[in-house]
Amino acid sequence: MTSMLRYLVLVALVVVASGCSCWPQSFGQHLNNGDHVMKVEIVAQITLGWTKYYLADVLDVWATTHPHPSVVNCGRQVILRTASSSAACGVTWLQNGHVYLLNGFGSDTVLGFGIVDINSCGLVREYCSLSECEQEQLEKWVGKKCSCAYTKEYNPVCAACGDALQTFGNTGEASCQGWSVVSEGECPDCSKKCKDVQILCLWGSRRCCIDGSWQCPSGTPQLPVYSCKPCDEGISSELKERSIKGSMERELRKMNQELIAALMEAERGTLGANRVVKQSKVQP
Repeated sequence: MTSMLRYLVLVALVVVASGCSCWPQSFGQHLNNGDHVMKVEIVAQITLGWTKYYLADVLDVWATTHPHPSVVNCGRQVILRTASSSAACGVTWLQNGHVYLLNGFGSDTVLGFGIVDINSCGLVREYCSLSECEQEQLEKWVGKKCSCAYTKEYNPVCAACGDALQTFGNTGEASCQGWSVVSEGECPDCSKKCKDVQILCLWGSRRCCIDGSWQCPSGTPQLPVYSCKPCDEGISSELKERSIKGSMERELRKMNQELIAALMEAERGTLGANRVVKQSKVQP
């Protein structure tokens, strides 16, 4: 685990320094950097000392200059490792149940899980926030390995992307688009609850159905023709409660004690290459 020790020393040095400073890069430059470019869904997370770990499902992988296929594979799980402090360029804000496009480095493994180092200077984007141009650039990228498939069965779910809510035919369809499911069934129908409201969102943003009212994405100016009943910004409290409860249940189910113990041992740098560790209950 020599590389892990080097990583921890680097984190400590960066924290002592003045803070995180990144060189600006375009979307295309980000795609060219790192060992891995991947689309993942966060299922659990834990902070151990200077390091924060995420357990994620790998939904898609794109080959890079130095790919490590044994570490990141479609349909398996991967551990994302980052500094626990934003001052050390740590990626500390990822949320369980959300889908992200990331680039990262590394070829370490623990309990059969690949470990990929990520930082805030790299590519860290919520997948559903990609522009059409960026999505087109990504889809044309050389080395795309996975295909996101889902059944056509209609079992509607309400999914969120930021402040926006949208109804999808089923969970698989929402996941493929990078949206996070917040409840079963269709989303609230704004057209029935606020029939006469007309909202024009500036900057080309689409209006969103939130708590029974038409609203623009957070931070986007809007020009209302008619007023509607005031609503709390974002997803309704009921949907938020369901989402938080679901995330907690998934975290307890996925991030089991054996994996946590292995990560703590790796954190101390005592995980020997020849040490025999029992197979984790979490299937990589």
